[in-house]
Order: sequence, then C-alpha cells, then structure tokens
Amino acid sequence: MKRPKIVIIEDPRVNAAYFGLTREPYIAVTTGATIRLQPQELVSLIAHEMGHVRRRHDLWQLGAFISSVASAYAAVAWLSVNQAVVALLVNLAAFVAVKLLWEVQADADAAKETSAASVLAMLEVLQEDHELNWQLSARYWLLKR
Repeated sequence: MKRPKIVIIEDPRVNAAYFGLTREPYIAVTTGATIRLQPQELVSLIAHEMGHVRRRHDLWQLGAFISSVASAYAAVAWLSVNQAVVALLVNLAAFVAVKLLWEVQADADAAKETSAASVLAMLEVLQEDHELNWQLSARYWLLKR
C-alpha cells in the first residue's frame, strides 16, 4: 500500500479525511485545521487518519456499502414493504455502529502515536465545527474513560 500524500484543502472548518480508493491515496486536511489546531493536535488529527489507513477502513467501508446495496435490493425484491423497511433500518443501524467503531479505533491509534490528551483536545476543537455530531461526543466520552 502506498503511503498517502497530505493535501491541504481550503475550508475554514477543522476536518480531515482519508481517500484510499484512488490511484494516489491521500489525506485531505482543511486550512481550518492547520490554523486552529495546536501543532500536537494537528499531529493527532493526521495520526487518526493514518489509523484509518493502517486498518484499511476504506476497503471495509466499500464492502459495507456493497453489502448495504445488495441487502436493500434483496429486501425490496423478496420481502413485504414492512419487512423491507425494518431490514433497511437494521442495516443502517449496523453501519452506523460499525462506523463509530472505526472512528474509535482510529482515535485509539492516534492516542498511541501522540497522547490521549492531544486527541481529546483535537476532538474538542472538531466538536466546535460539528456541534450536533453525536459520534464526536461518543468518541470524546470513550477516550475520557
């Protein structure tokens, strides 16, 4: 696997994302992150994304998407409307739970590479730009424990 390049994108919000299913994998970091995070917090943000890289969460996410599409097709084709709705909601709930697990894993990887304190500080700044994101709150709570 190629080591991803780091690309800066113009956006005042604090964020980063890993794109690994491209010819040249990269981690996009926003200008807001480079301006508003302290140096150690920025390192934690990039270490979090590298956790996704090492664990190949991009491939897992692709597999989950394909599985969701296949199960949605099967639910609509072979089940009653009520059963199909229930099946799709269960599938969505499972995906959300697995996505949270991936984020917590990447947070834990970042805490090992840097420190839990810098990851928590980074999550606090991230929370400012994503106020209603329950997933960030859950990740923050899990790291504080």
